[in-house]
Amino acid sequence: MQYYLYKHGSLTGPFGEEKIDDLKKTKKLMEYHWVIDSESQTWKSVSDAPTSNPFHMSEKNMKDRTLSGAFFIAKNAYTGVIKSFHSFGVEIVLTGQKNPLRGLSELKSIFLNLCDETNFTFVNAKAFMQSQEVAEDGLHVRFHWDQQEVSL
Repeated sequence: MQYYLYKHGSLTGPFGEEKIDDLKKTKKLMEYHWVIDSESQTWKSVSDAPTSNPFHMSEKNMKDRTLSGAFFIAKNAYTGVIKSFHSFGVEIVLTGQKNPLRGLSELKSIFLNLCDETNFTFVNAKAFMQSQEVAEDGLHVRFHWDQQEVSL
């Protein structure tokens, strides 16, 4: 079976099972990285954790809902709008933030508060930062889930 790997925001591959095992053994592939196999076309974590859409919805009906995210870094609160979501993570836009956040990349994991303001539901999710990018609309911060399942 052939696998494609999602790591550091890029898709690479295909890799055979032996190569995937080698990458795991050498710690170049960690349990929080995601792969898709050529047969089932289903994303899963390297540790075979179950995948789950954190909001149980599609991109189509995401437009009908207001989703926000919040987190703390060193007693400073940050809130933003959820721009995109995946079974492997979430992107939060901090509107008006024009500088990268200090200290975020050094954290091993962070707790995110994700809120579906349309349906008045929320969940706390453990994640780690993948990347941050300053854009015209604010700072885009991308997180990967650091747990087996996130649902809202």
